[in-house]
Amino acid sequence: MSWLVQRAFGDEEFRQHGGELWRNFKLALSSTVDSFNEIYTKPSQKEFEVSARQKIDDKCFRVRSIPLPGENERVIEVWLKPAKHLIEISRINGGGKPIMLSIATGNAGLELRHGDQTISVEEASQMTLEDFLFPDGIHREPLNPPKPDLPTSW
Repeated sequence: MSWLVQRAFGDEEFRQHGGELWRNFKLALSSTVDSFNEIYTKPSQKEFEVSARQKIDDKCFRVRSIPLPGENERVIEVWLKPAKHLIEISRINGGGKPIMLSIATGNAGLELRHGDQTISVEEASQMTLEDFLFPDGIHREPLNPPKPDLPTSW
């Protein structure tokens, strides 16, 4: 298969399924933020939220901290760049290099890649959020620890 045919195949695969992968990634990040708030904060209190960027573009969303008085807000902005088959993750006011995730055609359809390594949506979520939710690698005491899934028959 020529490179041109391979490229056209990848473009068509992205056109058909790229939106689904984007929604799955956004859902994974939203779910992680919700779980963080459930586990590490007091009931009815949130430390982080996911929001659409000014409600004008479905190709961008933000994860932001909800700072206490005297603290600075921290923000991650996540962009889908369809023309480049890319997801770009940037810290708006926290520095650091942007994370680039490419969306490529693999053996099982579209997949996320970081560099030349294929990663799952869950791994991409961790790569995006772990340092943001736990700055400087801090560990926190869960206020509402999750209950382990135990087998039903012993």
